[in-house]
Amino acid sequence: MRRRWVKVLAITVVVLAVLFTVADRVAVHYADKEAARLAEQKYGYGNSTDSSIDVSVRASPS
Repeated sequence: MRRRWVKVLAITVVVLAVLFTVADRVAVHYADKEAARLAEQKYGYGNSTDSSIDVSVRASPS
């Protein structure tokens, strides 16, 4: 009976880790798009010849 709880706990931890990782990736993608949109709005980069903005949000502090 005790081994079953350990197995359930381990699976739960792995599933939560995967969910948090996916949520982080989605949040970074949203932040990239939002930063590009705001930069285009504020500085008018949409009117340039290549009309693309490359914005990168770092997911972890360094």
